[in-house]
Order: sequence, then structure tokens, then C-alpha cells
Amino acid sequence: MNIQRIKTLTWAAAVLVGALLVQEVWSFLQNKDTLDDYVDQDEIVRALEDGIVEPEPIKSEVVDVREINIVFHQMDWTGRPPAEVRETAPKNEEPQGPPKTPVSDLLTILAIQVDPSDPSQSKAFVKYTDPGLARLHNEPRERFLKVGQSLGGVYNSITVSKIEVEGVTFSFGDEDREDEVVPALEYSGDSLGIVAVGPDGILTPTRSSRIPTSDNYVRPTVRQTREVRRNEFQIGTDTAREFEENYSAILSRDLQYRPARDPRDGSIKGIQITKVAPGSIPAQHGLTEGEIVKSINGHKVTSVNEAVAYVKQNADTTDTWIVVFEKQGREFTRTYSSPEE
Repeated sequence: MNIQRIKTLTWAAAVLVGALLVQEVWSFLQNKDTLDDYVDQDEIVRALEDGIVEPEPIKSEVVDVREINIVFHQMDWTGRPPAEVRETAPKNEEPQGPPKTPVSDLLTILAIQVDPSDPSQSKAFVKYTDPGLARLHNEPRERFLKVGQSLGGVYNSITVSKIEVEGVTFSFGDEDREDEVVPALEYSGDSLGIVAVGPDGILTPTRSSRIPTSDNYVRPTVRQTREVRRNEFQIGTDTAREFEENYSAILSRDLQYRPARDPRDGSIKGIQITKVAPGSIPAQHGLTEGEIVKSINGHKVTSVNEAVAYVKQNADTTDTWIVVFEKQGREFTRTYSSPEE
């Protein structure tokens, strides 16, 4: 672009600006009288107010705590109000008594001692198979029943009415139930589990044998320890002889144990078994890892040597050994019968 063209464009722009300026001046002069008119102040205010748009009110971020309680406490997780609870008239229900369970399902009569001259002195030694009664009577001395004694717990209305050679008779108080007779276990051999005591001494009741008798019949001898029923063992003659001769080696080789202490006062409450060799003599007698041996025939056990010494001292006068165990906080018993001669 040359200088002449630049000058031409500059002159044209100046003329255009001058024309616009003249137009504005001419418009001002034409409207001068109107602009000089007085405008009332109230009109100005009204004009301004008409053009003002009211802003929306500022929303508060504060939430009423009652609304929070309704949503988070009075409603469930779905946000729905709880269902209306309709009050119903109370039913005239009669109080329920203890479960009508047969007594034979609650306990087993292990032995009966009958005194014909004084029935009040008769007693029965039982094993509770009901878990609630077993926890209630967890001491061996609490497992003897006498005439007039109740089972306790929810079965408090069940009482012993008679103890006879045929079994223990239980009555049910005000319940509409007939008395129930629970016989004692029938043990093999001469140990029947029933002893009748009279003025002339011990009387053994006569029972029919299931095995035909003959002069040449010889009862087989149990040579190895075996479990005759759950937690009841018959100790074999060979097993007893081997343990008596080598008990020290058997205890050190096949069994690991340690004192079990009461967490409340730190006293020794028994012997805790930590390991049992499979197929060993301790395993044949039902011992498993984690069990605690607490007592033998009511005699508290605090060491293995003490337990062995107690058994040796009473071996000639005791045929049945009732051992109290504990595992995972639950007590139970195992019964061991001495070898038959």
C-alpha cells in the first residue's frame, strides 16, 4: 500500500467521524428543551424500582436435627417409616410347664443301692444325658438321687418317689402324667449295677440270663480295652498288665500333657492333654488332644503321678472309675470298668 492510498483512507475516516459528531450535536440541540424539563424525584425512584428484579432468598445450609432423627433413627435403611404396630389384646395363655420328655431320655441309671429296711437310705447313681441337667449337676456327688429329690432346673417338678430293685420311680407333681420307672443298666457279668441291702447283708436280685448256662461255659475275657458304649470302657486284662509294667514309658512316649490352671486364680484344676499318639493305649481309652482330666471318682487330680498313685492305691477295692473331663469349657465323664478276673 502506497502513501497516497493511506492519506485517502485517513481523510475518509476523518470525514465520517466529523459527520457523526455533527449529527450528535444536531440531535442534542433539537431535544434541548425536552432535556431541560424537570423530572420529579418520585418518578425516578418508581422507574428504578420497576426495573429491579428481586433475587431469590439465600438457602440456608442448616438442617433441622429433627429431620435427621426421622431419617436415620425413626426409619429403616430404605428410608420408609416403620410399619404401624397394632396392639392386640393379650391372650389368656396358661403358663407352660417343663417339657414332657420321658425321664429315660434325660438320664441313665448306672447303679441302684436298695435298703429294704429303710427305703429313705436307698439311692441311685445316674448319668445325665440332658445337657442342661449335666451342667446343673456337674459334680460326681450331685449325681446320686434319693427318695424325694427333684431333678432341678426346668425339670424341678420331676421327683424320685421310689427306689427299688426294678428301677427308680419318678413322679411328675401336678402334671397329668403317670409315674415312670427307669431301670438300671444291665451290665455283663456279675456286676449288675443293682445292690439290695437287707438286715442279713447284701442281696443280689435274680435276673434271667440271655446266655444259656452250662457247667462247661466259660465267660470270655476281654484282653484289650474296648468301648462298650459311648464314654464307657471295659479295660482289657492285657492292656492293664502292659500299662502296669510300662506306664512310665507309655506316658512319656504316647502322651504329652501339662498342668491346667484356672484363669481366675491361677490354681491347678487338672491335667491338660496336649498330644495323644494314634493307636496308643491312651488313645484306646478315649483320650484326645485338648481334654483336661479333673478328677477320678471325686478325687481331684493335679498331676499325672498323683493320678497313677491314686489308681494303684485303690485298684484292689474299686471296680468302676468315673473320670471327670473338661473340653472347651464343657464337663463330661468317662466310666472305666476294671478288668474281669
